[in-house]
Amino acid sequence: MWLKQLVHELSGDEAHQVPNPVDHGEFFVTAPVVKRPRMVSMLYSAHAWKGASDGIAALAQAKKAFPDLEAILFGTVARPDFLPDWIKYEQSPERQVLRDRIYNGSSIYLCPSWSEGWGLPALEAMACGCAIVTSDNGGTRDFVLDSENGIVVPPKDPRALGTALISLLGDEDRRAAFAARSIELAQRFTLQASVDKLLAVLDSNPAAVKS
Repeated sequence: MWLKQLVHELSGDEAHQVPNPVDHGEFFVTAPVVKRPRMVSMLYSAHAWKGASDGIAALAQAKKAFPDLEAILFGTVARPDFLPDWIKYEQSPERQVLRDRIYNGSSIYLCPSWSEGWGLPALEAMACGCAIVTSDNGGTRDFVLDSENGIVVPPKDPRALGTALISLLGDEDRRAAFAARSIELAQRFTLQASVDKLLAVLDSNPAAVKS
């Protein structure tokens, strides 16, 4: 609903939001959510507003608390030179690798963005059984519920992200409960649900269809 509210605030017009669905034929649980390794995954982008530097700082903070922590980043660019050796990196992973090795191999997905229109990778990770640690970036508000399936902290606050990671990494029962809730919430975002919502909007506003 964040985008809907933003459009109204900027234009004064009423908007209808049709969410991006998850491809549940591609993204689903392939590894039990209980007893997953201490692995955190994160999308990497060089754009400052994606918050990669915040995320990497948070991972470093969590690594001090849990030396066995592993992390895997993925993105379209080549592996950044400044990444610590202990952080793995996948460039443009195929969907199966993204699903099985990255999302299902992780216990937590980290989203440090300062702003997001939607944040689809976090939702894909949820469908694969990840608990979420995210900044309050707008886009993830539609599916990350603080203290239900993840922890939400203010944007541009790497220390808060790190503290949230440490909290979940140190509480397996809570993390597993968040992961189970993530799967449940992700199931709401299907292609059929988005199509049904779009058709309902068009049916309720036939003038928009004609124009």
